[in-house]
Amino acid sequence: MKIFVFSTHALWQPHLETELEIIQNHLNKGDTVYRFVCDGTLPVCDVNINHALSVCLKCKEMSLCGKSLLEGSIIDLPLINVDSSVKNKIDSFTFKYNSIQELKNIYADNFDVGVASLSSVISWLREPSLDVEKNRETIDDCLRSAVSVYYSALQYMQDLKPDRVYAFNGRLVHVKPVLRASEKMNVECFIHERGHNKDFYELYKNTTPHNREYVVSKMNELWSNADPTKRNEIGESFYKERAAGKSQGWYSFTDKQQKGLLPDNWNPEKRNVVIFNSSEDEFASIGDDWKNELYSSQLEAISEIISDCLKFNEIHFYLRVHPNLSNVNNSEAKTIKQLNFPNLTVIEAENPISTYDLLFNCEKILAFGSSVGIEAVFWGKPSIQAGKSYYFDMNATYKPKTHEETIQMIKAKQEPMDKTPALIYGYYFKTFGIEYKFYSAKNLATGLYKGVNIDEKAEKTSNIFKTWRSNFILKYPAYLFEVEYRKNKRRIPSFLLKKN
Repeated sequence: MKIFVFSTHALWQPHLETELEIIQNHLNKGDTVYRFVCDGTLPVCDVNINHALSVCLKCKEMSLCGKSLLEGSIIDLPLINVDSSVKNKIDSFTFKYNSIQELKNIYADNFDVGVASLSSVISWLREPSLDVEKNRETIDDCLRSAVSVYYSALQYMQDLKPDRVYAFNGRLVHVKPVLRASEKMNVECFIHERGHNKDFYELYKNTTPHNREYVVSKMNELWSNADPTKRNEIGESFYKERAAGKSQGWYSFTDKQQKGLLPDNWNPEKRNVVIFNSSEDEFASIGDDWKNELYSSQLEAISEIISDCLKFNEIHFYLRVHPNLSNVNNSEAKTIKQLNFPNLTVIEAENPISTYDLLFNCEKILAFGSSVGIEAVFWGKPSIQAGKSYYFDMNATYKPKTHEETIQMIKAKQEPMDKTPALIYGYYFKTFGIEYKFYSAKNLATGLYKGVNIDEKAEKTSNIFKTWRSNFILKYPAYLFEVEYRKNKRRIPSFLLKKN
């Protein structure tokens, strides 16, 4: 088989190690592997937003160190194809936008380049209500570089005709074009991401980890194939570990909270409803599949709901602000601070009040996309869902179709729903993924690939200028790169798009 691996996030461990894992597996099978690596051409990327040359060089060194650990030979090619036909397509790409919606509508063939660019910029800035005019230069850089990757990937696929393509994550500005190019060329594409814990990674065939329908189908498949005598216990362990503050597939957001701590004004005689929000920028960056069809935003929903429930004197609301918003000063965080209702207590992101003591002691919860929405189901609490999530279509929660239904559900006293969907969800997030063979994780961010810490090796060897001397620095001196970079107002430098 002929395999393409697009290597775009070498500084985000363990994703470089995951690529190496995939490459080594294919080399062991006798496959031919092409790896596409950025040589500093892109004006902006997820791992180097400000395009610092030192970071470009570190990224290159990491990539070279990783390659040296492979047993077998691979073919490295530049991420941006320097063929003149590709350059002409890049140069002819035009765009115009004055709003987020206009930005979302920008396409190159089948590639939703505007959505991909928006996704990365929102993630960088942690700002769901992006000011496109204020950030136009960065957005323009994203659009041009994303299109560069897209047309380059298309040309490589046309010329070399791969049997399979691999890329990371699938939603970000320099990986989504790879997925879209594969779709256009009808080439099988696998997106890699983290697995259920640090020792596993996962592959998503022709889609991304954010595809709710795909993930739910995998949940049901894993559950159906699981040992019926063990799957319940495994599913339960997911929730028990989270309540205990144990890190699983990502860092625990509750490990610094104080067990047993409730708000000072907690009144068990009241009907206490806890609202668990999520960081709005996460939803805004994923795409329209996660768009809230009931409310334009979580904060709009919270304000409307709290206001319309003022007449219910027996109900008090607690908003547990997601810990992921800790130390974030975006429009969402500022608006949360302005919430002021007599029937609402806001628990700030940094507050050590226990998420799980709130859950265990409340009457019901209202969630938007937080995993607490399905955790409540497991713990026997009525869970009202006012936003999209992986468990949205699993018949696990109460799902209002209108704002009026939301109010009715809050006012009514519901019974807990069947927790089987919660067990299916829990089983999946305790088991999904492929176990690493060559990579041994120390934690979620560091580990050893074939016994080597690639980051440390890159720092110690420091061969970066020596290795680049033969293929980049002498041809395009660092100072010239910076001058051209500034002269072109952070566009892709034209001399880097020419043939070597």
